[in-house]
Amino acid sequence: MNERDERLTRRSVAAQAADGIRAMEVRVTRAALRYPGCDWAGPWHTMLQAKMSIQYAVAAALLHGAVDGRSYDRLDDPALAALAAKIALREEPALTAAFPARQGAAVTVTLADGTTHISA
Repeated sequence: MNERDERLTRRSVAAQAADGIRAMEVRVTRAALRYPGCDWAGPWHTMLQAKMSIQYAVAAALLHGAVDGRSYDRLDDPALAALAAKIALREEPALTAAFPARQGAAVTVTLADGTTHISA
């Protein structure tokens, strides 16, 4: 199997796993939530829109295993758009209080069966 085929296989497995996600909540700083373009679940018409969107970055990371230059090759990727639509951003007061000295996010993933996973 060549590198392209391996990428497509990994992407297919990731897309199937993403189908099992009912919802995601990403808790961020107030600054991230309010910064223009960061809370944008699509559609993305330009690479800049996608690069600014936290939903795009999270969905791309889950589907592709990383966010790199190739992550922005297909702004109309239906699997990415479907996953990004499940991602809601919320302010996390503790993160806001620590900003700008510390930056970060916390994530809660709810699966189709109701199981919830919370980042540490």
